[in-house]
Amino acid sequence: MKIRKIKSQDVLNELLSHEQGHYDIKFLLASHLKKSLSETCFDKSRFKEQIEAVFKKMNGYYDSLQIAYDLQTDNMRNREKQLKWKKKIEAMLTSQSF
Repeated sequence: MKIRKIKSQDVLNELLSHEQGHYDIKFLLASHLKKSLSETCFDKSRFKEQIEAVFKKMNGYYDSLQIAYDLQTDNMRNREKQLKWKKKIEAMLTSQSF
């Protein structure tokens, strides 16, 4: 969003809330990745490939989540969808049962 479009504190708060959603989704990726890697038994000769495979799989999922978030919320302009996504992300953060 261009700075000149932020004409009120409410718009700024909505923008920050939307961006917090992106941050939270990345936080979920990091948490999920850390848990998965800590529970994986790596082969000494292939551990780099194994780590990369786990990362690619998870990153792909969370990237698709980021894209769906922006598309469905129309980059925060759809307030109804934004609220639904906020609740969905909060539930994911609360449960963190990967």
